[in-house]
Amino acid sequence: MYLRVAPELYLKRLLIGGIDRVFELGRTFRNEGVSTRHNPEFTMLEAYLAYATWESWIELLQQMLRCVDSEVQEAFPRFTAGRSVDFQAPWARVTMREAIADRIERAGRDDVPPTRWSNRLSRDVVFDAGKLMQAVEGTLPELDEPARQLLTKHRSYGGYVYGLFELLVEPELQKLYRSASGAQSLPVFITEFPVEDSPLARKNDVDPQWVDRFELYVDGRELANAFSELNDPDDQAQRFAAQLENRERGDDEAMDFDHDYVRALQHGLPPAAGLGVGIDRLVMSLCGQTSIRDVLLFPLLKPEPR
Repeated sequence: MYLRVAPELYLKRLLIGGIDRVFELGRTFRNEGVSTRHNPEFTMLEAYLAYATWESWIELLQQMLRCVDSEVQEAFPRFTAGRSVDFQAPWARVTMREAIADRIERAGRDDVPPTRWSNRLSRDVVFDAGKLMQAVEGTLPELDEPARQLLTKHRSYGGYVYGLFELLVEPELQKLYRSASGAQSLPVFITEFPVEDSPLARKNDVDPQWVDRFELYVDGRELANAFSELNDPDDQAQRFAAQLENRERGDDEAMDFDHDYVRALQHGLPPAAGLGVGIDRLVMSLCGQTSIRDVLLFPLLKPEPR
């Protein structure tokens, strides 16, 4: 017996078995530390639609969260007054590379702090594989060890794009994308993820180095993840093998090789799209709470001194 990190591969087995729409709302467990945003035990909604794409979830997720937001504001006005995020305003949608370029261009302006990359990166460099890799590798000796490890998980263009997003953009999303008045942050869809960091997502038909995927960030926190599902068993087996190689290079978050799931794909997964939503973080955003402990009934605490 073991604690599951996600119900994903099991729910997709149900799609293979002919259940075209399936969801689960339940507990998952990840030993990724404890912070104001992380708890090892958390509640996750996962849902899958056969014959749909990742863009189907963009529209449906906006409808769902705006509806929930309206209900919460009506029922609990004292919790929602003065919140830092506006669910009802138009949401931002930007590719990962565009977000990096926005961050670099706005460094030092509008409360977005300057960065050591300001003199090395530009919009043209971000979108040029050779120039970006040269710029990153030339800067690696200057970085602290955590940043260097993050960037060297994958020595590739896509890997560097993902690493730069985590280093530069994710901490500043609240400042980069705001409502028209500037008073509140906007929910942000980050799209166009590199294939190296998306082992279960379908490659884009136009440019296969990226996958059809988005993550939704609210108040600077990742709230949801969705993508068109990879349903080619041979491609999936190759992706699992690449994940094992990443693990050997020190990537603790790399996946194992799931032979049973590959065998299930050989029976035929229909075109489909999946969505995962962190319910605890959603409650934080809806109720204006800054710590995940404030929305958990029994949060993890340090033992009391005896």
